[in-house]
Amino acid sequence: MGGKNPDDQQRDETLMATVDQINRSFGKGTMTFGSQGIEQKWRGASEHCSPNYTLHFAELPVVKAK
Repeated sequence: MGGKNPDDQQRDETLMATVDQINRSFGKGTMTFGSQGIEQKWRGASEHCSPNYTLHFAELPVVKAK
């Protein structure tokens, strides 16, 4: 697995085997990961833009240096 440390890889495999064993013993979906099954309703920053975010050169402010 990529550049993963062998100790980390072994820990991950042990964790997954444990989760799988618990789910086999107590029923599918007994254990899940923290974010699994949660509907995320947040939006990215690009969705907060004005509908006129594209460049309309006539709408750009004019800056003059002295």
